Amino acid sequence: MSETISEAIIKNKTLIYAILLYLAGLFAGTVIYKTADYKLTQAVIENIFSSDVKSFLSLFLNKLSIYISIYSSAVLLGMCLIGFPLIYFIPLLTGLIISFKIAYYYSSFGIKGVGYSLLLIIPESAALQCVMTFTICRAVELSKLIYSSTVKKTDMTKDNELKSYLKVFIIYFGLTALTALINTLVQYLLSGLITF
Repeated sequence: MSETISEAIIKNKTLIYAILLYLAGLFAGTVIYKTADYKLTQAVIENIFSSDVKSFLSLFLNKLSIYISIYSSAVLLGMCLIGFPLIYFIPLLTGLIISFKIAYYYSSFGIKGVGYSLLLIIPESAALQCVMTFTICRAVELSKLIYSSTVKKTDMTKDNELKSYLKVFIIYFGLTALTALINTLVQYLLSGLITF
């Protein structure tokens, strides 16, 4: 029984690292937000995370551009020779950003900010992080494959293997766009219910 658990941990270590670094980012973000200069962080966060909903299209394009930027950075690092250690900074940074948003709404609006976070920020971040975790796992595999083919001179000419990565990245791109659409729809519909 213990061999199967240890084998499962070794087999899924990339997934475990991504989740642990995301949680570390959440923790670090709350500590940094609490110890940083309040007025400076509040001014920066109000400019970055302003929740003014003007139109559905502008909100969707905003979320889509942010999500695709995060996704593209993971895929591009996956195509790099030394990208596999750098890819792990993505869940760490997304965890920092999410914890800053939650801490900002909590410190600014109290219990209403907690409700806003529970309704909008946490489900949004969970959906994005789910897609990004699987993207990061595949990007790490691809980067390690490129590294081993370049440094260790292993054969990487298998077209099926490279095509499978391309197919998976296209599917994850679609899921990222769908996540942006669903999160935009939820935020747009609930924006009238949540007032500060």
